[in-house]
Amino acid sequence: MKISHLFQLLAGSLVALSLAIFPFNLLARADDIGESVTEISSSVEDDLENSGEDLEEVGEDLESAGEDLEEAGEDLENAGKDLEDVGKDTEDALDDTGEAIEGAVDDTGDWVEDAADDTGEATEDAVDDTGEAIEDAGEATGDAVNDAGDWVEDTADDTGNWMEDATKILK
Repeated sequence: MKISHLFQLLAGSLVALSLAIFPFNLLARADDIGESVTEISSSVEDDLENSGEDLEEVGEDLESAGEDLEEAGEDLENAGKDLEDVGKDTEDALDDTGEAIEGAVDDTGDWVEDAADDTGEATEDAVDDTGEAIEDAGEATGDAVNDAGDWVEDTADDTGNWMEDATKILK
C-alpha cells in the first residue's frame, strides 16, 4: 500500500473518529446549553417573580394612594359643604341684620314721629291751658279789682255816711 493511501485511510479514520466524537461533544454542549438555559430560565423566573412582587407592592401603594386621594376628596367635599353652609348662614345673618336694622330704623322713625306729634299736642295743650289760665287770671284780677273798687266805694259811702251821722250828732 502506498503511503498516500495510508494517509487517506488515516485521514478518513480521523474524520470518522471526529464524526463519532462530535455527537458526544454536541451532547456535552447540549447539556451545558441545557444547564445554562435552566439557569437563565430560573434567573428569569426569579426576576419575573421579583418583578411581580414589586408590581404587586406598587399596586398596593397605588391602591393606598387612591384611597388616600378618595378620603382627601371626601374631606374637600365636606369642607366645601361646610363653606357653603357658612356662606348661607352668613347671608341669612346679613339678611336678618338688615331686616333688624330696617325694623329699628322704622321703629325709631315711628317713635320720633309719635314723640313729635305728642310734643306738638302737649305744647298746643300747654299753650291753650296757659292762655286759659291767663284769661282766667285776667278775669279774676278784673273781678278782684271790681270787687275792691266796689268795696272802696262801699267803704267810702259807709265812711261818708258815718261821718255825716257823726257830724249830725255832734252838731
